[in-house]
Amino acid sequence: MKIDEFGVAHERRCCASYKSNIWSYDFVQSLSSEFTAPSYKARAEELKEEFRQLWGQVSDFSKLHIIDSISKLGLSYVFHKEIKEALGGMISCLDNASGFRDDLQSTSLCFRLLRQHGYNISQDLFINLIDEMGFLKEGVHSNLTGVLELFEASHLAVHGEGLLVKAKAFSGQYLINNRKNMDVDLGNRVAHALELPCHWRVTWFDVRQQIHAYELKEDKNPILLELAKLNFNICQGLHLQDLQELSR
Repeated sequence: MKIDEFGVAHERRCCASYKSNIWSYDFVQSLSSEFTAPSYKARAEELKEEFRQLWGQVSDFSKLHIIDSISKLGLSYVFHKEIKEALGGMISCLDNASGFRDDLQSTSLCFRLLRQHGYNISQDLFINLIDEMGFLKEGVHSNLTGVLELFEASHLAVHGEGLLVKAKAFSGQYLINNRKNMDVDLGNRVAHALELPCHWRVTWFDVRQQIHAYELKEDKNPILLELAKLNFNICQGLHLQDLQELSR
């Protein structure tokens, strides 16, 4: 710290010694990606059709977890029509899905997906599960995965939804207190959510990590997994081509 003649303090800054930029024109032009080849795009189209055939065999409420995986894997734009139709069908029959509404994980996931896709779903969907203080009601069967889904869903609360605000505080603290009881996979998911909920993340920047996490799941869909990897690499190849064009 140095004081000048006017009595003003000036902090002496250290030299940063930044490394030189490696992204020269020649370096950018030397990069390449095999995934821009037509054969990879053709394989991606085959996988899309295979998945659509499987999609038609799944019941509406069973599609919730698949839709969540599709979104996290960066494939929402590929199956936009299928997702819209499935969620539209769900919201029209929620009142008759009494067994479904008694399950914390499914209810929380349904609420989050509907809110994320623009549906005006009420917080009253949780009325059978959460009391006025935001705690789980006595007798509600839950597990840590269900509480994690509640924590994620609570971040889509709007002004005046005090129930979800209280549920956010409860579920967040519950997850922190029980991290020692989680396996590695769930522990990583909880840490990821506590750091930044999925609703607040930029999906594409998170895709690579989500693909890795999905690959470790026992109930993963191999078609969806291969398509997610292929789609990611194809998009990265297209971004590289754009970068090369812009640098000329």
